[in-house]
Amino acid sequence: LMILDVGLATPTNGFDLAARLRKNARTERLPIILLTARGFAADVLRGRDVGAAGYITKPFSTEDVVERVRAILDV
Repeated sequence: LMILDVGLATPTNGFDLAARLRKNARTERLPIILLTARGFAADVLRGRDVGAAGYITKPFSTEDVVERVRAILDV
């Protein structure tokens, strides 16, 4: 499982990195959760389009993140 912040402070953003991970045979099935302060419907849809298994908006609680991780990993 990978948790990516949409607003990564790198040359790429979380959406782009997630899309690249989906195109790589070694990581195409890796569960990805996008974490962001951007809760706009268009951003949530973009997260789905790049193959994210979850989208969590800030502010969030640790319990919310743990719950989402458990659901995605089915544990």
